[in-house]
Amino acid sequence: MASMNLKKSSIFVLSKVDMRKRECWGCGENLIAKFRDSSTGGYLCQECMPDVYWAGAVLNNTDGIRDPQPGECKDESF
Repeated sequence: MASMNLKKSSIFVLSKVDMRKRECWGCGENLIAKFRDSSTGGYLCQECMPDVYWAGAVLNNTDGIRDPQPGECKDESF
């Protein structure tokens, strides 16, 4: 099994001063957020981060599906 390498991920660790209670987009709970996902703009708690990381890793290696870079996708009304 590969090790988690956050340098290749859209998820990054927050600094200690930024780690505070926020809504985790993984579980929807108001918990201490330790990570931020730049592809969604959401915060993640310690428990949800591994699941979100591995889901992103699988989708990143699937043709036609990947994590967009910040600002890559713009809001469009259809």
